[in-house]
Amino acid sequence: MDDVVLPDHQPNANPLSYFVETQNDGALISWAHAVNSKALLKRALSEKQMMLEADIILSDSANGTVPIMAHPPMTHSDLTFDEWLMGVIPARRGIKLDFKSIEAVPPVLERLRVLEQQLRFPVMLNADVLPGFDSPTLPLDAEHFIRLCKLMFPRATLSTASTSTTRSRSVPSDEP
Repeated sequence: MDDVVLPDHQPNANPLSYFVETQNDGALISWAHAVNSKALLKRALSEKQMMLEADIILSDSANGTVPIMAHPPMTHSDLTFDEWLMGVIPARRGIKLDFKSIEAVPPVLERLRVLEQQLRFPVMLNADVLPGFDSPTLPLDAEHFIRLCKLMFPRATLSTASTSTTRSRSVPSDEP
């Protein structure tokens, strides 16, 4: 991506128009998933991934309750949302924020709103709002999530999904 001139876009930029080198082929957009630690963020940035996806929950810290990058059942991380965002902004990669708790949405959207002029790349906001097959995880309230996003950071692209199970179903097993 270093040799590509990136257009000056808004947070609601279409990744296909932002990453011009894909020539409108979404299959050519490279993704780094679950970028939830300092090491994974460093690797994703060094590998020149175009879009970074990370999971967000709230965590209690010495500074109060803060959004961190973690996917349940993990409840701790070495990376706060603010640290993550400050690492991504200068790299100008697209981001997909996957909210794992509705309580994490307002502080994250407020931070995005404060920094909106620096967000010159695609921003996607995601939440699992539908129950998935055989998933023990409860979905987030869809109406509440969408309302918060429209009110607090309407220029982002919304993405919704269903909850999933952490058990692998790809390998046949004799176990029930």
